[in-house]
Amino acid sequence: MSMQRKPETKGFHQRGGKGEQQRGLIDDFVKELSKYLEGDDTMTLVNKLFEGNMYNELGKEIESESSYRKVHELLSSIIDDTESLLNQGQKGDVIKSRLSIHLARASVIIRYQEARDQLGKGIAKILNGVVDEIYRNVNNELVLRKVLSNARVLIDALAVIAKEKGR
Repeated sequence: MSMQRKPETKGFHQRGGKGEQQRGLIDDFVKELSKYLEGDDTMTLVNKLFEGNMYNELGKEIESESSYRKVHELLSSIIDDTESLLNQGQKGDVIKSRLSIHLARASVIIRYQEARDQLGKGIAKILNGVVDEIYRNVNNELVLRKVLSNARVLIDALAVIAKEKGR
């Protein structure tokens, strides 16, 4: 496995080819990420991830299952810890102070995996969006619970895509 950077494809994208349209699927998803994570319709989130072109594009964004698994395990533990704190009745300031370092670490690891070309730019945006949404909603318990639940489904769905891509 080469550690060289992937060649830039801006020229292709500027011509408006099919790659740009498909890349736009992930970018559009990232723009709507807050809506998906804060919403009540988790099935829409799942269906969006597994629809044909989106599924194919996300699969291309994950170079190896193990690289995604590292990020998945970290985000899973953050979600579990946050849910535990909420169930203990902890408030936003306490949760924020306890999560701050973990969320920052997750963001760094996501960027590291992207820099190693193990995760594509689009999936890195999605994962960092999850980190941002958790942090942004720490002071709103009801929304935070939805975000955590939907974020878990999102990262698990991406794990399925990573596993299937690895076959």
